[in-house]
Amino acid sequence: SLAAMEAVHSAIAANDLWPLLKTTFMRMSFALPGDRRVALNFDCNVAFQTQWNVAPGHWCSDVPAKESHVHFPYACLEVKTERVAVPPIWLHRLLRSEGVQEVPLFSKFLQGTAMLHSDRVRTLPDWL
Repeated sequence: SLAAMEAVHSAIAANDLWPLLKTTFMRMSFALPGDRRVALNFDCNVAFQTQWNVAPGHWCSDVPAKESHVHFPYACLEVKTERVAVPPIWLHRLLRSEGVQEVPLFSKFLQGTAMLHSDRVRTLPDWL
């Protein structure tokens, strides 16, 4: 809503906040049409870029400096389930397959901040 957008803008301006990290990735989403019980998001080609060189009046930088740009060497699989007492067997098999590792509370944005701005992170995430 417009009120929410204005509240966020006011908080950013009042606290003199600026962008610190830009995250890009390619996402593939999978779900059965009309069935929201299970949905998968597969994010690959994840990259992080610092935003120290943002020009005044712009919200992000489009030209990464080599030292401020890193690629994340893994893909991320996000599983969303709604009202599923017992997950489908195919989902259970997928999550137990080789190459899939559960990382509770994983955040691409926290990962990028920890990789590029470790001096600003008080406690590194458990998965690092």
